[in-house]
Amino acid sequence: MASDSNAAQDAAISTHTNGDARVGDSLSPAAALNQLDQTWFATRAQWMDVLIYSGQELFVLDGDALVQFVLDDNLLAFAKDGDPSLQLLHATWLLERTVDDLLKKDTAFEIVFFDSLAHSTYHTGASDYVVAARRLARSILLRRANLPQTRLHRFDSLEDEKWQVWYQHKRPMYVLGHDGGIKTHEGQLEAERIILQRQHLYDTVHQSLPYVLLQAAELTDTKINSYFYDVVRGTVPPLPSNITAAVSDARSALDKALPGLPKVDQAPASTSVEDILSAAGSTFLLTSDASAQDAALLYLYLSHVLLLPTVPLRSRAHRIPTPVKDVMAALEPFLARVYSSLTAALEALPESERMNPLADFDLDGRVFFLLLTEVLNGDVSPASISDFLGPDVASRLSSVWTKVSGAPEPDFAALRSNLPKQTGELAAEPEKITEPSVLPYSSSIFTEHLSSVNVTVAADSTLATLPNKLAEESVFSDERGWSNPKPALPTHLGGAPPPVLDYRAKKKRDRKEQRFMAQMQKSAASLTGALGGALKQQAIPAVGKRSASAIKEKAALAAKASRPASGASTPALASGAVTPTGSEAGRDANTTGGRGSKRDKTKVLSSREKLIAENALKKVQEEGKENYKWWVERLEDLKTLALPGQISQLDAYLRNKRAQDPWLGTEMLVKRMDLELRKWIADDRREAEDVKDAYRVYLARTASPLLQKYLRAQQEGSQAVMINEKQGRAITTMLFCLGLECLIPEEIVKKQVTFGGSAAEEGDSKKDKKSKKDEDDGKKKKGGAKPGSKAAQASKKDATASASSKTSKAEKDERSKLTFHFCSLIDKDEGEVMYEWMEIDENPLEWQLRCMGEYMARELDSQPDPRVNFEPDAWQRDVLDNIDADKSMLIVAPTSSGKTFISFAAMERVLRESDDGVVVYVAPSKALVNQVAAECFARFSKDVAGQALWAVHTGDYRVNNPQNCQILVTVPQVFSEMLLNPALASVWTPRIRRVIVDEIHAVAEEGSGMWEQVLLMNPAPIIGLSATVGAPERFSAWLQSVEERCGREYALVIHKHRFNALRKFAYAPKLQSFPKTPIGPLDEYRARPQLFSPVHPIAALGLGDPELPEDLSLEPRDCLALWQAMSSADESLDPTLKPRKFFAATPTIAIKHTIEYERRLKTILLEWRNEPEYAKPTSRFSKTVEYLEKPLREALGVNEKMIENATEDEFNSLFTPLLADLNAQNQLPAILFNFSRDHCESLAKRISKDLEVAESQWRMNSPTFRERLARAKAAEKAAAKKAKAVESATVNRKQEEEAARMGVVEEIQTFDPEEPSEEFTFVGKGISHLEFKKDVDELLFLDMDPWIINALRRGVGVHHSGMPRRYRVLVENLYRRGVLRVVISTQTLALGINAPARTAVFAGDSLELNPLNFRQCAGRAGRRGFDLVGNVLFVGVRLDRIQRLLLSKLPKLGGTFPLTTTLVLRLNNLIHGSNAAELPKMAVETLLDLPQLAVSHGSVSSNREQTRHFTRFAIEYLRRCGLLEEDGTPKTLYGVTSVLYPEEPSNFALAALLRSGELHNVAAEIDTDPDNALRQVLLVLSWLFARVHRRKQSPDTLRVTRNSNWAIVLPPLPPKIRAVLDSHHRAVTSIFATYAKEYAEQNQDKLGAEDVLPLSERKAAVSESADGAFASKLRQSELAFESRSPFAATSGHGDDFATTMDLAKTARAGVMLYQHAVPELASPPFDSTEHDLDAFVLDFMKHGSLEVLVRESSLARGQVWFALQEFDRALGAIHAAFKTLYDRKNDGYEEDVDVDDARDAKEDRGYEDENVRDRLVRPQGCTDQDWALYRCIDNLYNDFHARFIAIFA
Repeated sequence: MASDSNAAQDAAISTHTNGDARVGDSLSPAAALNQLDQTWFATRAQWMDVLIYSGQELFVLDGDALVQFVLDDNLLAFAKDGDPSLQLLHATWLLERTVDDLLKKDTAFEIVFFDSLAHSTYHTGASDYVVAARRLARSILLRRANLPQTRLHRFDSLEDEKWQVWYQHKRPMYVLGHDGGIKTHEGQLEAERIILQRQHLYDTVHQSLPYVLLQAAELTDTKINSYFYDVVRGTVPPLPSNITAAVSDARSALDKALPGLPKVDQAPASTSVEDILSAAGSTFLLTSDASAQDAALLYLYLSHVLLLPTVPLRSRAHRIPTPVKDVMAALEPFLARVYSSLTAALEALPESERMNPLADFDLDGRVFFLLLTEVLNGDVSPASISDFLGPDVASRLSSVWTKVSGAPEPDFAALRSNLPKQTGELAAEPEKITEPSVLPYSSSIFTEHLSSVNVTVAADSTLATLPNKLAEESVFSDERGWSNPKPALPTHLGGAPPPVLDYRAKKKRDRKEQRFMAQMQKSAASLTGALGGALKQQAIPAVGKRSASAIKEKAALAAKASRPASGASTPALASGAVTPTGSEAGRDANTTGGRGSKRDKTKVLSSREKLIAENALKKVQEEGKENYKWWVERLEDLKTLALPGQISQLDAYLRNKRAQDPWLGTEMLVKRMDLELRKWIADDRREAEDVKDAYRVYLARTASPLLQKYLRAQQEGSQAVMINEKQGRAITTMLFCLGLECLIPEEIVKKQVTFGGSAAEEGDSKKDKKSKKDEDDGKKKKGGAKPGSKAAQASKKDATASASSKTSKAEKDERSKLTFHFCSLIDKDEGEVMYEWMEIDENPLEWQLRCMGEYMARELDSQPDPRVNFEPDAWQRDVLDNIDADKSMLIVAPTSSGKTFISFAAMERVLRESDDGVVVYVAPSKALVNQVAAECFARFSKDVAGQALWAVHTGDYRVNNPQNCQILVTVPQVFSEMLLNPALASVWTPRIRRVIVDEIHAVAEEGSGMWEQVLLMNPAPIIGLSATVGAPERFSAWLQSVEERCGREYALVIHKHRFNALRKFAYAPKLQSFPKTPIGPLDEYRARPQLFSPVHPIAALGLGDPELPEDLSLEPRDCLALWQAMSSADESLDPTLKPRKFFAATPTIAIKHTIEYERRLKTILLEWRNEPEYAKPTSRFSKTVEYLEKPLREALGVNEKMIENATEDEFNSLFTPLLADLNAQNQLPAILFNFSRDHCESLAKRISKDLEVAESQWRMNSPTFRERLARAKAAEKAAAKKAKAVESATVNRKQEEEAARMGVVEEIQTFDPEEPSEEFTFVGKGISHLEFKKDVDELLFLDMDPWIINALRRGVGVHHSGMPRRYRVLVENLYRRGVLRVVISTQTLALGINAPARTAVFAGDSLELNPLNFRQCAGRAGRRGFDLVGNVLFVGVRLDRIQRLLLSKLPKLGGTFPLTTTLVLRLNNLIHGSNAAELPKMAVETLLDLPQLAVSHGSVSSNREQTRHFTRFAIEYLRRCGLLEEDGTPKTLYGVTSVLYPEEPSNFALAALLRSGELHNVAAEIDTDPDNALRQVLLVLSWLFARVHRRKQSPDTLRVTRNSNWAIVLPPLPPKIRAVLDSHHRAVTSIFATYAKEYAEQNQDKLGAEDVLPLSERKAAVSESADGAFASKLRQSELAFESRSPFAATSGHGDDFATTMDLAKTARAGVMLYQHAVPELASPPFDSTEHDLDAFVLDFMKHGSLEVLVRESSLARGQVWFALQEFDRALGAIHAAFKTLYDRKNDGYEEDVDVDDARDAKEDRGYEDENVRDRLVRPQGCTDQDWALYRCIDNLYNDFHARFIAIFA
């Protein structure tokens, strides 16, 4: 679907041209560039994480962008005017490090050079010296980019046919390139170069290939954030002719300005350094009028090249004298010619050597300049050159020079006479930034582990060395330490009692709790178990005084008993085994699990028990007679109905409890098959293939399971299923006539098991005699089982079960016959089949694969297990064993595979063990938290005095007391806060017995290290759950190291198979135009299944250069189609793969058989894929894929472009007919996923409107509606008449009340014409209409748009995070209960929410439709317990995108370095506040002792010593800031810094501003100039807490682009504020540069000498060190450095880092600096050349308009809510922290407020006197400056919060 905004932007290019000049008028390149920027580029860039977008899919790394990125690095000394440096080795290191950084993110890319972009790399138009140097660099770096881990390609341009072929073959996800930057100055053809890159970008995205900016990319631990230019879909007009003409002019100007390369007479004989220098030198001398000076300079240049391999890398790190102007005036032309000659020589290499990396070739302009300085200032002569350079170098130089000129070595005297003397004095060294010592620190728990960090400790223990200008009386001085404003401990654990609430506050609290509990009850009622039934609550008894250790001992013994002995198969266990994860009483399959009652020793029956058994027998006999009589009567009733009515009524009977009777259940199923056969025979289309298959499938899926259950029952000696001879004959005859006799079990065919169960009855008779004997013996014994005991109950159950077979002979005779005449299928006279067309025309095994896949037995090694009341698969039994053994686990299993029971089994175990043990369930979203809490409410009840069973705590709201419950459901942030809370460390944290982390893959998405902190500090065994972990082994290895370090056993459990398959379709309507005609009634709509084109998973291999992902699974019919495709491609395909042969041994195919068949087929297909010429159309692989892809491609090709070009409304018009189709095919409920909140709403609005319009037309012409209306009016009159009669009658009020109480009410059928007609709604039958209406009406107070409520009434809901929480919860509940059958959602319903659908629809494409979201959303399809297969439907998604999604691989799970500076601060507080409790001590030990602290990509590798060094210097920063005392006590501003931990590092920047007093100064104008004071404070806070990137624009395009009066871009900070932050940054850089230096010095042996490049592994110096005087001088004067990489040091850098970013970029190998963990303000820096910060907060506070904000800011509409919410929360946290500091004596208990949905508070307002802001009261002793600042913050928070709530209300 084409975006309306994108189309408008493209069209605007042409439109805008008319504003400046006519289309035919010419434009200069600069004017054309401005126009492109104003109309297209300025609004297209979207800041996003491209790593999660592409996963491990292939992308293109633009080679010229890579070389530009390297050469433009501000630390690389490379050919800048006035500087002779050309540090080729540093540039090579930068290139390899950049590529390595990308590879470490687990990315897949290939490097592509387009020669059409070379001008941008050359900087054509700059000085000849710069252009020649960069041209040479491109030639060399292009070769060196051909690294072992990557592939490199070179094309002319996007129009190159070779590129087109490569692109079609590879189909990359996007291009990581360069957009040319912004124009900074006039001249030098800068605009011409930029517009070429702009056009390249424009053409790329218009050819369906997105573009991402390399130069603006920020690589964090888990993300690659950059500006993303999405593809332009649909038909787009070309660029106006005057712009294309300007581009052409720009290219011509650049071609003309580029100096030509000199001609090389003789190409280098090889790639040796000598041959290249000889060719280049000869070319230089031949193509220029070489003077004696030139010859001498060339001689010196050649000497430095030959010298470099003999100079140690560290000796090449030098600062050089500032070049004399006259010297550079001579050098630059010379160097330009040398570089051109070298480039020409390299380009003349033979074709076979074009990609040779020239490993031994190096250039170093700084060494050359030092060499020249020595010659100019000394007395070096040709005669002394051997001593000066060393004999070996001199010898090689002489040989090369002879080849170059044939003349003797030049005399340097002429050089000295022509050039001025170059001073050898160096500029002043940069200021030393490292510190010689650290402040004292003595916290014993930390220092014990930091003893290996050797630092010099200062004698002065001054608290802080950074400036602190706060007045002593300031509240921010905070010398008393920080106290938590909310008591962490509940009263029962020693906390202070909560304050006494007044009447209004108490009523408000109670009302809120009542609302929440009402919602919880409804949510619980909507949840179902694995079999689709409602959850049943288990009453778990309180443990009381029972010893927990005794319970554990008993549990261990039971667990041991439940496990089979080694080498033996699992025995059938006693039903009474009591094990930890089960209950002591049985339960149904919708509960967690259960064991039968404990088995006693052999018991005898007492007289009373005998009597009970006899009565039970009589009752069973009577029920059997009653059932028989009931059934005969029902058969008579059925005869009065038409065939469809009989079927409908019988289906209702089958849901009756009587159907559980073994005989009657079978009789009813046989009757149902009889009716189906009769319906088939009467069907007009009975011989159509699709109709025949539909009937056969129903009959086969009904008969086959019945026979299998009967066989199993007979083998087990059970009467659970009964089939008499007549019933069995009817079933087997029917299967024979269908040609499906293979479905009859072999044991029945061979008569090993017969119908009627005679053998079983004989066995029962023997058992009865034995039972009789036991009973007789029992008369002589005492101590029989007590009535009501478990033994008595078991006896009663056994007696009841056996009684069903003990019926009278007459009754047996009745039940031995069919009670109806079964449909005749065999001609009695002829003995032949009557309906030959019923028989299948294909092999029955192939038919099963094609038609029966979803009905096949799905068990995988299932076996009975006494711990649960279902038969768990092998992997589920492993999980139960691990829970019993208290092991930690990572469980990776697909959705709908059976993970749910795991969490609740673990919970149940803890609940049964003790009354104080706690299970913490951590979920990534509040929606999932609410659902899990509701499920706990539905599953468990436990009555412990003064304690809740469960609690919810999300930070925004809490239900029940989080510290006084046994199951806490929370989010990572809150759990982290609780673990770091000193008050809880000794009394609550030790109670934790199990931690369950759901959707654990979110660790890679969060990015702040919060998830890792939870995993590292967790005090109990953990269960991690996820369906979408890429390469789980890596994450598992890290998690295992954490758990084993904590002394806990660990296991990884991986299960790869869904319980029900996912079937993919693409919607392919045959459109002439978009739907305009209203649909008819839904119940009359005729399905059009032909519009849903099946997507075979293997068809996805038609895209690019495919690989088969591990989770690309095939269902049985896919396997059959693949075999057919492979057979057509290769007639000699292994014959054993024919289904009739492969499945011959298993004629009734089960899923486990098809899994093996799938594996065999895929193995062969992959062999074909690995053949050398697999990509050729004639290959077996290509033929197979084409066979499967062609039907889909043809179906979609008809209207793909039309849908792609559609407007949003046209696209939305497709969905009402589509949903009607799904409804007609019985494929609802459905979730429609679209990742734009606006589009979700517009789609729901359109569907609702379509239904209303269709309904309106239908009502005008429908006799049905007129009849209903007439009946309603008649009923209304009758009701009125009755009411009048009632008024005059005497009514017994007491009787009325009693009737109402008992639910006895008279229900009058009414018809409301204002309500939607059922023919035009998607409302299901889950609850009564009155209850549904009441639920919807309760939302009216929220003031939502009327269309939302109207859509809800038509069964259409919307779900995204911007909707009110109460509405979202209601949508979830109604959807689960089957009332709402259509929900349109963003990904909010994808992350673990229990909202299963029969069909998951992807309603359009999106950037957020990435591999992870695709799997999460698609996983919603297929409701276990309801559906046997799930449908995934693509609508408006191009074929190549569908294929890419199917082939995509999940990104490998990575995380973030968790030990941030804020965490170090909070850990100190935890240790200090808990008096060094045991668990905090263990947490610190875990963090500091783990070999690898971070789980992440290769870019985040750390070791124990490095972590300890980092921690020590984080402590040093905190000491210098005054946040910690020497003993680790938190001090000044700890509270403000800590409460803002999610905003790190901005929290430290705010602390620096508060400490400096400058923020107080800005706020001081609140009385004199309040508007300016508020504006300036808001500006500062925006810089700190509202950091939204926007692509930098030149000033002359910014205003024209927006044509706005708003700020758009954040203005500069006030100078004094900026000065404070700069000072803070310098201090941070100093401290962490010292960390890097100290670590490098103390670990030299581990780090070694860094002289090998990171990817090519080329050693920088390979020869012996030169023994010449010059090399000796280089060694003596080399720069001293420890932490800087020696490669970067060659550009003249020591350990003098300007920023921590420079430190992170150029630190030597092995020294890691985690930028997000360092308290330096996050990027972009203040003077970035790539980014601006969006002024959305400033502008929003001015206009308060959502529409204006979307139009003016760089935020997409879907991002606005999140961006505003983040700032609102940060501002709220600052306000709360300030309030605490200002009112230190206020110990009041403040309840959490549900800020997630402030609209819910509207209901409370009716009970309040007024809704006004509380009046501020100045605390006693508060300084004027503090009071002014607090008033500013209070005003800003309340104003911003009110505006934020208003626009989303």
